[in-house]
Amino acid sequence: MNLVIDRGNTICKVAVYDGNALQVLVEERVLDLSIIERLLGDYPQVNAVIYSSVSQRDTEVLAYLKQKLACVVELTPQTPVPLEIGYDRNKLGGDRLAAVVAALDYAGQKSEVLVVDIGTAITIERISQGIFLGGNISPGVTTRLKALNSYTARLPLIRTVQEAEGFGNETFSAIERGVLRSVIYEIEGYVRSIREETPEAKVYLTGGYSPLLSSFIKEKIELKADMVLYGLNRILEYNNVEQ
Repeated sequence: MNLVIDRGNTICKVAVYDGNALQVLVEERVLDLSIIERLLGDYPQVNAVIYSSVSQRDTEVLAYLKQKLACVVELTPQTPVPLEIGYDRNKLGGDRLAAVVAALDYAGQKSEVLVVDIGTAITIERISQGIFLGGNISPGVTTRLKALNSYTARLPLIRTVQEAEGFGNETFSAIERGVLRSVIYEIEGYVRSIREETPEAKVYLTGGYSPLLSSFIKEKIELKADMVLYGLNRILEYNNVEQ
């Protein structure tokens, strides 16, 4: 069994995998050592771990894992991965790399693929014939909401959005629909663009807002929950075999 740790910008996710099957997932704002201790106690079969962070590095957690487990992989620009990368890995976040690895595993080496991850930032990744060509980054839903509040004098900070159809009839609904529709149109534009080149291209949608937005996106996409975790687990399996 594998332990997978994904420290994001706002949420820390810790999961246990048995092969490719997710057994348990814990999500917290702070990566506390007690979470690791509890999971290792509940799943004594765990013998390998991968740690990825786009935020701070948890030295205490890593030191503990190195004492407890035979295989500890900290995802760095030097970590071997099962695909060719046409991007500067020193400037590539582990979450983006993991999502690309997962997509290639889903779609197959010969596929044309687009990966859309909707988190604090929206990342759009392009894969062609087993090669990660690169990607684009834009503000996520929460980031757009905060920007409207921070850079204007009177627009409120809206923390929860649900409705994207139609037009707002007061400030809250105008911001809610405006932000969600801007993200939807952005994603649909990318999907149409890749399918103009390759009609059979596969598009995967993941990230915190993906379940909500998938219900509004009119282009054909596949919703994949926990794609980054799955990709991290595949990277761990790849390196554990190598060892």
